[in-house]
Amino acid sequence: MALQTKTSEPIDHVTYRVTQLPFKDSRRLFTRLARIFGPSIATLAEGAKSVDDLPLAAMVTKAVENLSDRDLDEVSDILAQVTQFSRDGQKWPPLLFLGDPRSPVDNRDELFGGSLTSFFRWLWFALEVQFGDFSKALGSRPASVRASEGQTGPDTRG
Repeated sequence: MALQTKTSEPIDHVTYRVTQLPFKDSRRLFTRLARIFGPSIATLAEGAKSVDDLPLAAMVTKAVENLSDRDLDEVSDILAQVTQFSRDGQKWPPLLFLGDPRSPVDNRDELFGGSLTSFFRWLWFALEVQFGDFSKALGSRPASVRASEGQTGPDTRG
């Protein structure tokens, strides 16, 4: 199966295009995320009948307890290397290009320097591109996440 590229809606007037990681890289990223977030989610999921029963605030709080700056930097670096961005729909430079170790190109300061919200929206989007099929297999996004996006009722994203 070919790697999928998905274009997001603009995040603060910038459109991001993320390509799925190759299988081994994706599996390694999943393993890292599972080590970080798995214990917290497992604790919160005890007794829950579905993903909808999981409280978002508690999930985030528990997950952050296990997240280090190094983890966030490394996950961000991995996903930034498979992300392009555009302000005009014409030019699509990489978010992070490490091809030439003497002069890496990192556009994250320019794009996210004044907005952690933009950074985390991009990060969430990039993770959805990588693991969207996996999250669909687990079920819908929690009701609290849908509510924060203004969606009521069942999860309608496909």
